Amino acid sequence: MQSKLDDLTESSKAAGLKVNVGKTKSMEINTGNPSSFMVAGQQVEKVECFQYLGSQITPDGGTRKDIETRIRKARFAFASLRNIWRSRQISLRTKIRIFNSNVKSVLLYGCETWCTYAVTTRKLQVFVNRCLRNIIRAWWPGNWISNEELHRRCHQRALEIEIRERV
Repeated sequence: MQSKLDDLTESSKAAGLKVNVGKTKSMEINTGNPSSFMVAGQQVEKVECFQYLGSQITPDGGTRKDIETRIRKARFAFASLRNIWRSRQISLRTKIRIFNSNVKSVLLYGCETWCTYAVTTRKLQVFVNRCLRNIIRAWWPGNWISNEELHRRCHQRALEIEIRERV
């Protein structure tokens, strides 16, 4: 790995570029002998996980942490649009379009790379259902409706199907 980093540094110099050591990280995955790397005479920082193109990369190669991060970001996006969800001047159709473009897109960003298991798909679906119930004001115990009715009213499909179609 060190020789690859040296080659990258040299090729970058030849092109007039410089490797930013502060942004360069290393993560060990299933290795028996830990090693450290140098770029331009400075040691590369070792990390347990890092964010790359909006996705959380972990040593186990799993998607659990990335999905938790996506739900957290989507929850923030949903909360920031609270005034829209509460507005009586905006139609349900428009609210759902805003939800799909501003919340669901944040939630499903990078889902093409996820190993989806039933438990993670369920977590994502629960989040979406809570948001939709909030938008149409159908929550327990007064206005409760089934998930099927919720999806019908909001013109939504099961998230598992949407994720499979993106792959």
